[in-house]
Amino acid sequence: MVSPDRKAAVVIAPACAIEDPRLAQWLSLTGIYRVEDPSGSVARIGEGRVIDRLRRHRAAPVVLPARIVAAFSAEGEWLVHERRYLENAFAQAWIDEGNALASMTFDRHSHLHLEPSRRLQLMQVLHRVLELIRLGEAVLDGDADFVPLPPHATEWPLPPTALRGPADEVVGPALLIGLAREPVSFRRFEVGTRLRYEDGRVSALATVRDGLVVLHTNSSVHVQPSASVGQRYRRQHAAFLQAARVMGNADIGITRVPVAGRTAASLMKLVTAGRAHVASRWRTC
Repeated sequence: MVSPDRKAAVVIAPACAIEDPRLAQWLSLTGIYRVEDPSGSVARIGEGRVIDRLRRHRAAPVVLPARIVAAFSAEGEWLVHERRYLENAFAQAWIDEGNALASMTFDRHSHLHLEPSRRLQLMQVLHRVLELIRLGEAVLDGDADFVPLPPHATEWPLPPTALRGPADEVVGPALLIGLAREPVSFRRFEVGTRLRYEDGRVSALATVRDGLVVLHTNSSVHVQPSASVGQRYRRQHAAFLQAARVMGNADIGITRVPVAGRTAASLMKLVTAGRAHVASRWRTC
């Protein structure tokens, strides 16, 4: 969910949802988070790249993870001192509601690095975060009679790319990965077409430009190549992962930089790590 002023976004999900590619676009960002136990009254609160921290909590649980509540800036990312300041305030709000924390280890001096005006702005952001959490819990409990969606939204949480304008504004300048550089005389899709691919594990968005197909930032992709591909393609796919600055685990990653392929088919093969290699697997949107 995203606040009406686009200052904050909140994801509420069961702990098992951290591998869901629909949420990976958000959980791979840096923000603040709360991991709740099954009772919903004991939690751990932290800050950082949320999906990495949650995996650590799940691997060595101090609190048995049952539900995740994570908050992010919907416009860029908070700086480290801002996140730590919000982490402290988020933890205090949890305690004020009568709940308990499994760990009280926080940076208590983050406010010294912030101007008073910025601290006030961050507290206003936190109030929006808490309002979104209350609204989300009402929705999950079936107590909300009407919840207006943001403009043009079809589902919540809204992907980060949907908050930043038209396709070309989202993509920006793209890096051309090491593919054939001769002009393409045949195009399957018209220039300006937006393409989407989902296979239940990854979700990728691309835009067709003149002579290029650009894969958007925050697309999820397969990291491990299919066993059926050869060494030459493995080197090409490794160059793609490096150019796109893909971050994630050994299975699924998230692109951090827009990259361009000469054709939709070649980009499809890179997104799927060799599992699909035909342009018809893209769907227009």
